[in-house]
Amino acid sequence: MHGAANTPMSIICENIRLYRKQLGLTQTELAEKLYVTSQTISKWEKGISLPTLDNIIALSEIFSTSI
Repeated sequence: MHGAANTPMSIICENIRLYRKQLGLTQTELAEKLYVTSQTISKWEKGISLPTLDNIIALSEIFSTSI
């Protein structure tokens, strides 16, 4: 992961991975729910890029968590 540990970006990236795994979803399955590619999910989880605000809102709904 790029950047220092415990930065807002690293926390977002780690939470996406953790919540996805808690729901038993693959990157492909989560990508399909968000209408993005599995490569996009991988980039989010690795900290290469971040989801848009719309995708963050959608993720919070899928994961049943607050932003």
